[in-house]
Amino acid sequence: MIGLIDCNNFYVSCERIFNPSLKDKPVIVLSNNDGCVISRSGEAKKIGIQMGIPVFKIRDLIHKNKIFVFSSNFTLYSNISRRVMHILKTYSEKIEIYSIDEAFIELRLHKSSYKECKNILNIIEKFTGIPVSIGMAQTKTLAKIAVSLAKKRKDNIFIFNEYSNMLNLFKNIDIFDIWGIGKRYAKSFYKNGIYTVFHLIHLNESWILSNFNINVLKTYMELKGVVCYPIETYKKPKKSITVSRSFVNPILSFDILEKYINDFAFLCSYKMRLEKKRSQSMSVFIQTNFYHDNTYSGFTSEKFLRSTDNYIEIVKKSTLLLVKIFKKNFKYKKAGVILNELNNFDSYQIPLFADKPQDKIISKESLMCSIDYIISNFGYSKIKLASQNLGYNWRTNKKHISPMYLSEWNEILDVKI
Repeated sequence: MIGLIDCNNFYVSCERIFNPSLKDKPVIVLSNNDGCVISRSGEAKKIGIQMGIPVFKIRDLIHKNKIFVFSSNFTLYSNISRRVMHILKTYSEKIEIYSIDEAFIELRLHKSSYKECKNILNIIEKFTGIPVSIGMAQTKTLAKIAVSLAKKRKDNIFIFNEYSNMLNLFKNIDIFDIWGIGKRYAKSFYKNGIYTVFHLIHLNESWILSNFNINVLKTYMELKGVVCYPIETYKKPKKSITVSRSFVNPILSFDILEKYINDFAFLCSYKMRLEKKRSQSMSVFIQTNFYHDNTYSGFTSEKFLRSTDNYIEIVKKSTLLLVKIFKKNFKYKKAGVILNELNNFDSYQIPLFADKPQDKIISKESLMCSIDYIISNFGYSKIKLASQNLGYNWRTNKKHISPMYLSEWNEILDVKI
């Protein structure tokens, strides 16, 4: 069977590990620049805090209900996530890390399947402090439904055993809540009088294919217990790499915004080189605060003459793209750079009209490798191009961030005996 292990309110649970006084208290974790709510404790959910809501809209609610607020500490969360996944790997070789707080795992369960699930749950909480929910079923799609049902149970475990029992549950599950069915597809189903999982599984396969696509058909088959999405134990190659930031203070000047865009392009290049990839095209976007008046968003893409991983070429291109979309008299709140159409490092075509192309390639690659070495050994801020933000002051606003308990020597938790 396929199990989905989902960490409960993961970011909040990470904060509670090192601060037990937060147990049973309303807690929320905010996104970069303390903008929106990205994790809520059960107590915060009961108060009515919605996922993704901007924090400025709930300041009165936070104060009135004495809600504990934390800035996102992704270094800490990633470290704890790795520990959870390491434990799961001791139970099965077939494990697919789906996100920072979720993983699919293949288990051979028998009559004592509930006890085995309970054992996994207890071991993870004992050695990491993270409470998890476990959903077991024949397919990934059913496991997704199972784990959502597990979160509503006190034991945090739900196992789909008999298909007849599943049919009764399907009558109460909205089609919008199915993994792989987005808002657009859900609206199309609603128009055809299909509202629940129960309605969906009684449709004809040919009707689904004629009205939707093969992915919806696969979801339909998975709901009937046919595996269409096996567990993928290998790491999927990235199709794109993005670096974006929200600014603490809005930016009006092109010159200042250009430095930020060049910073993002440089960092994006470094991340891509770590993956040993080259990019065939690049995108740049900028946007104002959509909660204010006078809004604008700009986006543009352009292909490179040849696939590249060259810091200088990529940064230069980012400026050219920014020129195309920048408009005066707007206060820009967010910007980003995306490197698209990634291919392997060795899939490189030599320019047709270059003089001594091989010598130039070797010379440029030697420079790029030197930049890689400096960044990896001395930090990102130790080397920059002249067009970048030399002051390095684009760090995000995190007023409520907790210590780096697991990665900084001077922030390790003190224990008094």
